[in-house]
Amino acid sequence: MTLRTLKIDRLIAVALAIGLMALALKAHEGEEEVGAAVAAESDTLMQELPADKLDSLYTHINTDFQTIQPILRSSCYDCHSTQTDFPWYHALPIVKGFMDEHIEHGRGHLDMTNGFPFNDGKKDQMDLLEEMKDEIKEGDMPIFSYRLMHWGTLIEGKQQDSVFGWIDRTAAKLTSFGEQYPAYKEAQEKLKAEGRKEHEEDED
Repeated sequence: MTLRTLKIDRLIAVALAIGLMALALKAHEGEEEVGAAVAAESDTLMQELPADKLDSLYTHINTDFQTIQPILRSSCYDCHSTQTDFPWYHALPIVKGFMDEHIEHGRGHLDMTNGFPFNDGKKDQMDLLEEMKDEIKEGDMPIFSYRLMHWGTLIEGKQQDSVFGWIDRTAAKLTSFGEQYPAYKEAQEKLKAEGRKEHEEDED
């Protein structure tokens, strides 16, 4: 094999690699476009609701949320809000990259920054509440690696009862509201379907 042929082969290999990367990026953009379309359609449905009724619902839920917010702030906000209290070792290059990626993932899944609705209403709220309850019940939230450096953040006992009580009350209010306003229920179902699709793609 001549030097010229070797260079040509390398150029072809690089071109193929770039092409495959472009296709992968295009596919990812397509998935994002589908998710954006679902969220936009859900926003349109939400706009059909009486604004004062929806605001009243969220205000009522948020007032109740204040009773458990100190528990969640202590155990969840570092990874599930923009109010992260970074430890000193976050400044270490390798640790910083790991923590930032983990926080970005956690916040993308569940973001409590602005109170309820979580994730600014861009995800199905019943799904988020159910997953939140399951994670706490199984002792998986906060995650073990976080608890190693933050003693006493596991939500258990009376604190767990308080959080579960709020989740149950909120779920009941959302169910009742959805029965009264089908547009709300339909919007949440569209967000649920998109969330299910993202979960399946992550598993693949």
